[in-house]
Amino acid sequence: MEKRAGKDDCPDNEPDFRAHQCSHFDTVPFEGVRYEWVPYTKAPNPCELNCMPRGERFYYRHKAKVIDGTRCNEESLDVCVDGVCQPVGCDMMLGSNAKEDKCRKCDGDGSTCKTISGVLDMNNLQV
Repeated sequence: MEKRAGKDDCPDNEPDFRAHQCSHFDTVPFEGVRYEWVPYTKAPNPCELNCMPRGERFYYRHKAKVIDGTRCNEESLDVCVDGVCQPVGCDMMLGSNAKEDKCRKCDGDGSTCKTISGVLDMNNLQV
């Protein structure tokens, strides 16, 4: 059975999904102090919910697993499933290793690029 990852990004004004999970601890005192928690993404396991109090120099593992579907990092489409980072290809399929080729075609072989030559005249551009 194939699993399709979400193809739509969250709106720009929505908080990051990991940040949303950290914010649930804003109202819970930590060692007697309330903090505003933000994601800490430099911990070894990207699928743990590690958060850092804003303005402080420490982080805390609030949960052993983030919610399924949370991105493993900002550089890839990979997502956490049951605490393990799983690949998501450019075809948005969970478990896929499909990558964009040099022409930016998903799972392509680089043969669809078109070379355009000539001189670009900025004064004659049409809008």
